[in-house]
Amino acid sequence: TANWEFWFGLLENYKAEFGDCLIHNRYVTQSGHKLGFWVGTQRKNKASMINHRLELLNKLDFVWDVHQWQWARGLRELSIYKKQFGNLMIPLRYETKFGYKLGSWAEKKRSGNEILTNEQISQLTELGFIWDVQSHNWDKGYRELCKYREEFGDCLVLNKYESKSGYQLGMWVARQRTERRKRFMTADQTKRLNDIGFVWEPLNEKWERGFNELTAYKKQFGDCRVKFRFKSPSGFGLGDWILSQRKNKKTLSDEKIQRLNDLGFEWSVVNPN
Repeated sequence: TANWEFWFGLLENYKAEFGDCLIHNRYVTQSGHKLGFWVGTQRKNKASMINHRLELLNKLDFVWDVHQWQWARGLRELSIYKKQFGNLMIPLRYETKFGYKLGSWAEKKRSGNEILTNEQISQLTELGFIWDVQSHNWDKGYRELCKYREEFGDCLVLNKYESKSGYQLGMWVARQRTERRKRFMTADQTKRLNDIGFVWEPLNEKWERGFNELTAYKKQFGDCRVKFRFKSPSGFGLGDWILSQRKNKKTLSDEKIQRLNDLGFEWSVVNPN
C-alpha cells in the first residue's frame, strides 16, 4: 500500500548498499518489503510510466532489459564468488544464498550453446573466467608436479602424497598413467610430462633406482651387505629395497636376477640391524 516514492527510496537504499539495481525477483528487504516484485512491476509498466518516475529510475541506472539484467546479475555473482573463494572454479550445482544457480550460469557460458558478444567474452576473460575446466585442472596438477620435481629431484610421487597446499598430487599422477593407457591424453600433455621426466612405469623406475643405489654402495663399501635400516645419501631406503628383492625373488624377471647376481648380490644373507 506504500506509495511509489517509498518504494523508490528502498531502491535507492539498495543501490547505496550494493552498488547497483540488480535485484532478483524474490528479494525482500530486512523490513519485509518485496522490493524484487516491485522492481519487476516497474519493468512491466515502463510504457505507461510518467516521465518524472522514468527519469528517476534512469538516473539510478535501473536495468530495464531482462536479458541485460540476467547477464549483469550473473557477472556480479561471479565477481562476488571470486572475492569470497579466490578463484572461479565454481561447482556445477553451486547456488548463492539467494538461490541463484551460478554454477549452471557459468557452465552455459562455456558450453558454446549460448551466443556471447565480444564485450561479454572480454568481461568474463578479464575477470579470470575458466573457459576449459579440464585443461585448467590439468595445468594445475602439472604445476604441482613441477614444484615436486624441483624440491625432490624426480617425479616418483607416492599415491597418497599431498602437496603443502593440500593438493592431492599422488592421485593426479596416478590418473595421468591411466589416461595415457586409455589413450585419453593429448600429445601435448604427453610431451610436457616427458620433458620433465615423468615416470610412466613407476615399479620399473623404482627398481632401477634401487639397483643404481646398490651399485653405488658396492663401489663405496666393496660389497652388497646393506644394513636393514640403511638409507643412501639421497634418502633412498636401500636396506628396505634389498629386503624386498629377497622376499620377491620369485616375481623378479630373469634379467633382473642376473643383473643382481653379476653385482654380487647375496640372496640368503640376513641384514644386521
